[in-house]
Amino acid sequence: MVLQAATFADRLAVTDPAAVGHIRDTLWTLGSPLQYRLLVRQRGWTTQQYRDWMVRALAAMVPPP
Repeated sequence: MVLQAATFADRLAVTDPAAVGHIRDTLWTLGSPLQYRLLVRQRGWTTQQYRDWMVRALAAMVPPP
């Protein structure tokens, strides 16, 4: 996850180590299998709803141009 966070931060031109750490933690949380189980299996979301939520959550991390 560290490499993914560094790549994400690099593409967003984020250099602050604390911000890179926040990106890492956010990606780690969003990509957790537990997150999927909670929303799909326990809360009854469809796989499509989960995918759409994931796309929106990741897109929210990208600042507007």
